Amino acid sequence: MNPIRVGVVLAVAGALICGVAPAAVAEGGSRVAEGGSRAAAGGSRLAAVKAAGAAAIAARQAILGTDDALAASATHLPGGVGAELQSLVEANESGLDQLGETINADTQVSQAIADVESIVTSYRIYTLVGPKVSLVVADDHGAAVLTEFGPLTANLQTAITQAAAAGRDVSGAQGLLSQLQGDVAAATAIVSEAPGQVLPLTPAGYPANRSTLVAAAGSLGTARADLEQAAADAQGILGDVGGP
Repeated sequence: MNPIRVGVVLAVAGALICGVAPAAVAEGGSRVAEGGSRAAAGGSRLAAVKAAGAAAIAARQAILGTDDALAASATHLPGGVGAELQSLVEANESGLDQLGETINADTQVSQAIADVESIVTSYRIYTLVGPKVSLVVADDHGAAVLTEFGPLTANLQTAITQAAAAGRDVSGAQGLLSQLQGDVAAATAIVSEAPGQVLPLTPAGYPANRSTLVAAAGSLGTARADLEQAAADAQGILGDVGGP
């Protein structure tokens, strides 16, 4: 395959994974605790609340295990973003472990219920942490795609220059290349800004800060469209002038 075509294929494949939307999974801390309490009407309320808490923590730790693997794969963003994402996941894993120990040591039903509720209110694994991981990993994928456009653009310019030297009209191809470069620049700006927008979001700020997650997901959708358009422009240039 022509080296330019290889770059185009890689760009399109990568662009398709740039638009990851935040999950919309409801988290009901009081419902978790109350469910355990109601289930204990004929037995030990405290034991039932603790069991509900243990189940809620285990479910979230399973999600975090997947998030940890995703965070470890984020190696293309600059500034230690991947390491920051891993630290975020690990801090939540550790915090939930400690909370589980606290719940297990509770001796009062009211305190156990309050601690179980904090599984949700203090962590927001489903509605905040998971979407943050998805968005930053999508940014990382976008960054990986963008690295392909440097050599791709250079190869396309070489093809245009050679076609011009052969006496061909390259005005259309040169215009497409300018458009491609603009789309790449726009996508680059989005990919570089999104992690800084979502990583600082905290459980205490939820649900008000969900709008930031939604906006970041929308921006990534725009970056995806920009990259797909850039890939289409590259194919258009090849149709006009061919490869070097």
